[in-house]
Amino acid sequence: MPYVNIKITREGATAEQKAELIKGVTELLARVLNKNPKTTVVTIEEIEMDSWGIGGAPVEIAREKGKRRAAEIEKLKADKETLERELAELKGLPLPLISDEPPVFTLDNNVLKLKKGKKTKRKHKK
Repeated sequence: MPYVNIKITREGATAEQKAELIKGVTELLARVLNKNPKTTVVTIEEIEMDSWGIGGAPVEIAREKGKRRAAEIEKLKADKETLERELAELKGLPLPLISDEPPVFTLDNNVLKLKKGKKTKRKHKK
């Protein structure tokens, strides 16, 4: 008889959401471990937010730090793209050359040309 205890923070999970969790866990145990759904027990415990911590901080503070960090990363990515475009313009480079992908050149009538689009991997025959 499997017993599964799910712990979540008390943030207003509805009865429908909890029922879906119970059903999903029961089905998962039946499918993966061939457990009898009729004898599978699933409980859900809701923990107060001030009784839950992540990485040494209360959950609300940890989540806020995570959101700020994600926003910082997105801003850095946008800044990087802007700086790469500005550098390409200063150097007179075409914008496709400033991507992370290396440029792909083709030889056409003895003229080296930059291939447009993404580089595709070729399958080698044995």
